[in-house]
Amino acid sequence: MLYTAAGQRVRRESFDETKVFLFDAQNILAEYDEAGFPQAAFTLEPREFGNVISQHRQEGALWAAAYYHFDALGSTDSLTDSIEVVTDSYQYTAYGDLKSSSGTSINLFTWVGELGIRLF
Repeated sequence: MLYTAAGQRVRRESFDETKVFLFDAQNILAEYDEAGFPQAAFTLEPREFGNVISQHRQEGALWAAAYYHFDALGSTDSLTDSIEVVTDSYQYTAYGDLKSSSGTSINLFTWVGELGIRLF
């Protein structure tokens, strides 16, 4: 794991993969693999912290868009694709643990994800 001086995690290594994250101040912009190939690009409102709008993640030779929808707390309750079909949904316990989910999209922003808080 590698962190910046501000405490942002810019590299995550696990047994089978390494991910590198690119930030603009406090907001994540992109995710790369160990070789430097882009894996995902994120769209956020132009604010200091978060307000995640979408992610575009590479799936084979194509890029798939996923748009975030949040509950009143700012936790992701669903993801939709580019034609507004719900692809993933999430429910949480009162303490923010994932209670149930459906779908297979990779999603770094779950509980209070609207503010840019990431699940690593």
